[in-house]
Amino acid sequence: MAWRDRVYFTPFNVNYVSQAANTKLNAFLNWESPDEHWNGSLFVKNLTNKTTVGNSLVSWVGVGFPINGYLEDPRTYGLRLGYKF
Repeated sequence: MAWRDRVYFTPFNVNYVSQAANTKLNAFLNWESPDEHWNGSLFVKNLTNKTTVGNSLVSWVGVGFPINGYLEDPRTYGLRLGYKF
């Protein structure tokens, strides 16, 4: 679990260019073979599939001051396998 307070993306601390406080949950299940050669992991990131803003900014006046930015990754899950030589 990771908690983050409100994040402002400009030095002016305005709410429309910020991300409200939020909590994200990640889950991992790790495994390693007894001989320590094989290992694996099942994972889920952003378990609650919460939409959060990663960054934003107010653009140029010539295009009407739109707010641009990007969203952080949605729920992501997978399997990771490895082998140590």
